[in-house]
Amino acid sequence: MYLEQQLQKLTDAVTQLILVIESQRLPVAQLPIVEQVVTVPVFAAPAPVAPVVNVPSPPVFAAPAPVTPAAVMPPPPVFAAPAPVAPVVNVPSPPVFAAPAPVTPAAVMPPPPVFAAPAPVAPVVNVPFTDGKGLIDYVMKSYSEMGTEKGAGIGNVLNQLGYKNINDVKPEHYAALFAGIEGLK
Repeated sequence: MYLEQQLQKLTDAVTQLILVIESQRLPVAQLPIVEQVVTVPVFAAPAPVAPVVNVPSPPVFAAPAPVTPAAVMPPPPVFAAPAPVAPVVNVPSPPVFAAPAPVTPAAVMPPPPVFAAPAPVAPVVNVPFTDGKGLIDYVMKSYSEMGTEKGAGIGNVLNQLGYKNINDVKPEHYAALFAGIEGLK
């Protein structure tokens, strides 16, 4: 919308300028000299656009091809009549039955599985820790007491219990870890 307004203003200014020039009707040589030339592009007002109406155009058909006479075909060949054939009599054959499938007894359900009793719980050993922080403090103290060579065995004890990280040890395995570390000392 802004551009349309600017275009309208410019068009009005050009129209006014043309009227002034025509009213003075000075020859080109008598026109005043302008020190600075400003080039302003002149745009023609947009032409009115007719509404688009879809009018179906009449169908266009191709001109028919010229008709050329067809080539004359030779007459079809004549064949001798076939020899008479005796009629086929359909004699029913006796029905054939498949042998009955052997009857097998229904599958017997296997007996329910027998589960082994759970492994006996290790006897409760008095461990000097009851939580993760106490466990880490105990392991660090034991490592420093044993030195680096024996302390490396703590990793083996963890692996035997199925752990890779000391932080992952569950409370039910505290006693086994404690017994394993004490066995290294």
